[in-house]
Amino acid sequence: MFNKIRDFSLSTVDKATRRANTLFTSMKDKKTDEEKKKRGLGFSIFDKDEEKPKVTEPKTYEKAKTMIEKENQEKGKLQKRADLLYPDKNEESIEKKENSLKLKDDIMENSSAFKKKEEKEQIIDLENKQKVENKKQTMVFDEKDSIDILTKDKQTVKIQKSEPKTLEDAFSSDINPNHMKKYSSNKNCQSTAVVVDLRTRGYDVEISDSVDMGLQNKLSKEPNLSYIDPKTGKAPEMTSINVTSSQDCKQWLDDNIKQNEKHLFVYGQNGVNGAGHAVIVAKDKNGELTFYDGQNQQIKKSEILERIKYNSENGTKESEIKILRVDDKEVNKDIVSKFIQPTRKKKEE
Repeated sequence: MFNKIRDFSLSTVDKATRRANTLFTSMKDKKTDEEKKKRGLGFSIFDKDEEKPKVTEPKTYEKAKTMIEKENQEKGKLQKRADLLYPDKNEESIEKKENSLKLKDDIMENSSAFKKKEEKEQIIDLENKQKVENKKQTMVFDEKDSIDILTKDKQTVKIQKSEPKTLEDAFSSDINPNHMKKYSSNKNCQSTAVVVDLRTRGYDVEISDSVDMGLQNKLSKEPNLSYIDPKTGKAPEMTSINVTSSQDCKQWLDDNIKQNEKHLFVYGQNGVNGAGHAVIVAKDKNGELTFYDGQNQQIKKSEILERIKYNSENGTKESEIKILRVDDKEVNKDIVSKFIQPTRKKKEE
């Protein structure tokens, strides 16, 4: 009897233990499943609403997957760009291309500066062209394009302006055709100097065959009457040069005559009984003083200064040296028309 009771008790305890173990295990699994579900890692076997387990994609996984896909796409784009830029994957080539791209970026950044520099250069170029044009216009100033002269038979002839000449080209034909042939042609330097100037202004003229000696005598004393100062509308004043030697005279002229200027230079000649002379003086392309003598048809350098009669050092006035800038003056057509005529022939060799 005892044995039966013991067996029953053991059986009962054993069953209760197994049942407890099963229940404990089930509860533990349920808790584990709930934790997994919260973390989005699985499903629960205790979902009563569904007969079969259902796998659900967690939100965190979807976000991670999307991020990974986007990252892979960006990597793919970068890889394609790298393959295009660096096909040989050579470090030296890569460095060259990177430097090239950097230079291109620098150029793009500074494109506005380059544009401004180019515009500035264009403006400077236009200004230089305008200066050249203004220089040509300065030679003719505000004058009309012709000079009217009266011939021997009282006919009016218009001398039309043409291409301006350089001072050297002004001597390509005779300026004073009757020099050494007529007395008047040996006493007209004050007029031949003006003819040299007229040729540089574009007037193809020479000394007239018929000369008014009364006018020539007046111009020998006042050679400035052949010009008009545009500021005053009157004959311009000449400047006196008070020096006592050729060296001092040369120094004065070098200091006061600028490149591209033309000056009427009048002086007394040494040993010619006080006779004066008039020439055009300017600086050549090398900056050297050059004297253009239209009466004798000669171009001379500073040796001409040795022929000038200078004042003595004790203050005795031997002669008068005067100068007048003429390239910025107008020509007095009423005066010059009386001693010029159209050029007839080229200078004979």
